[in-house]
Amino acid sequence: MGSDIRIPEIEFNDNPYYRKIFKNIKTPSAQFKKSIKKQKIFLKHGFVSLVPPCMEQYLLKKPCTEFFILRQRIMVSDYSPSFPSSDNQHPVVVHISTNPFIKGTSAIVEIVSKLKKRYNFEFKLASGVSYSQAMNLIQQADVFLDQFILGSYGMACLEAMAFGKPVVSYIKPSLITKYPHDLPIINANLENLELVLEELLLDGRKRQELGIRGRTYVEKYHDAIKLANDLVRIYSTLISQKR
Repeated sequence: MGSDIRIPEIEFNDNPYYRKIFKNIKTPSAQFKKSIKKQKIFLKHGFVSLVPPCMEQYLLKKPCTEFFILRQRIMVSDYSPSFPSSDNQHPVVVHISTNPFIKGTSAIVEIVSKLKKRYNFEFKLASGVSYSQAMNLIQQADVFLDQFILGSYGMACLEAMAFGKPVVSYIKPSLITKYPHDLPIINANLENLELVLEELLLDGRKRQELGIRGRTYVEKYHDAIKLANDLVRIYSTLISQKR
């Protein structure tokens, strides 16, 4: 699903932000070796990999190696949406920093500090909080800032969209085509985040529209109940093959 098989050296090829935070790597990283070892053990024992679209790039592609793609899944019904009010003149911007380096937290704080001098909004930054506290913060958000290093979206983005919140995050160019065309995440990087966030602070109607689109997106593509049918088909296919 993520760091268990992510290979920095592959990510370096098309993600300058990730490359920057690992600039001292000159020989195969420990994570590279860990991923390869884990995947070889998987293959040796006859397992088949199941990965979300963003993880395919890290899989060992040997002849006849079989794998399946399945999007991340959440129980959408567990999340009650609360869309941002289009009339709110004091929006709340939330960033939950589970990993400051991967999330780009220091750059986010710097950008927010600049915007604070010009606009009236509240910024809530959380680190080391419990899951329930994190979900409570996201429910308060008018804008959710996720991560600006990895180049793909994960569970935090899905949960924010399920709550009906507009999400800003970094999706690297090579992955954009891997996602549905109606992906509502605002794609920003550390160079243009200030401008992107400024536009959202000024446009309450857009915040509300993106929140609604986000909820629709997770209902359509990431609902665990719907994707369970795909998972059943995958298992059925493999069971038939093994027989």
